[in-house]
Amino acid sequence: MKYVLLDRFLDVRVGDELTATKTFSEGDRLFDDHFPGFPVVPGTLLTEAMVQAGGWLIVCTFHFARWPLLCMIENAKFRRFVRPGELLTVHSRLVSDGEKTCHAKGEVLIETRRVAECDAFFHLFPTDSGPDGSFEAVAFNKWSRETFESLGGRIPGQ
Repeated sequence: MKYVLLDRFLDVRVGDELTATKTFSEGDRLFDDHFPGFPVVPGTLLTEAMVQAGGWLIVCTFHFARWPLLCMIENAKFRRFVRPGELLTVHSRLVSDGEKTCHAKGEVLIETRRVAECDAFFHLFPTDSGPDGSFEAVAFNKWSRETFESLGGRIPGQ
């Protein structure tokens, strides 16, 4: 299983909202143990998908000059089991965007029914220094831009 938990961007409105899709494959090994005979997508992975949608929204809003580091999740709610193979719509809306912190509200829908939601709070760091000042900025920036484009995003200004 790859750890980018979004399959495709459907709509990216810089500074406002991002909508993506995700389908967890029935063949993913995680379902061997979660749970035998009744496979369900773990709530932590639904939360991570919402957080990633918010993170990509923040990245493109700041034109790849800042990267979000998740620092808090609040109000996480799970309304029903999500089964492998179900098409998920993952939505994130930017609530506030400051120079050093951002707040995004996420939700997961199946068709029009909300199945999960959360508020995610991020600390922002410049992409040329990393969260602790010691990482390979060139490789990281290359990966982030390539991943964003592979998901269907268009890099602002290009």
